Amino acid sequence: MNEIELDALLREAAPIVTVPNDLTERRTAVLAKGRKRQGRARVGIAGAVASVLLLGGGTMAVAGGDHMTPWGWMADNSFTIERPAGGNCFVGMRIEWDGVAEDDPMVQDAKTILNSIELQSLDIADVLAEARTSNENAPAISKQTEDELRMQAMFSVASEMTFDELIARGYEMRVGHEVSISAESTACR
Repeated sequence: MNEIELDALLREAAPIVTVPNDLTERRTAVLAKGRKRQGRARVGIAGAVASVLLLGGGTMAVAGGDHMTPWGWMADNSFTIERPAGGNCFVGMRIEWDGVAEDDPMVQDAKTILNSIELQSLDIADVLAEARTSNENAPAISKQTEDELRMQAMFSVASEMTFDELIARGYEMRVGHEVSISAESTACR
């Protein structure tokens, strides 16, 4: 096994976590939407640290009720990529928190909101179109598959919906007092 093969195996085996390049812009956009909806200014930064999901082909099914992951933790929402040749892919999304306790109302509301989102019915068309455009200009080694782009768009829209609802409920997030959403998947390439 050479170094390139080893690097490829390590990349496929490790959970991939990426912070979006436009995080500051997204935070600003989320806060602006909340201000418009509520009709008054709010101060704070939404702690939307997103993990990008990299998944491979097949169809998608949302796991019902029990969101136990293969890693032994309960996800707040999850779905499975059903692959015709077997080897289905599992993706678990969960709320994480910083500076607040797990039983804090903001954390509990964030978990409830994320859990209530029907991932299959999300409107991801605009976000997916942007991702496709960005992917076209990416170096060949960084290009994502269509399924990877769809999963990234789904994660982005679900995250935005969760943070929009938290803002609408009056929560103010700031550094050291925030929630974020992370995701982990089985090797789905």
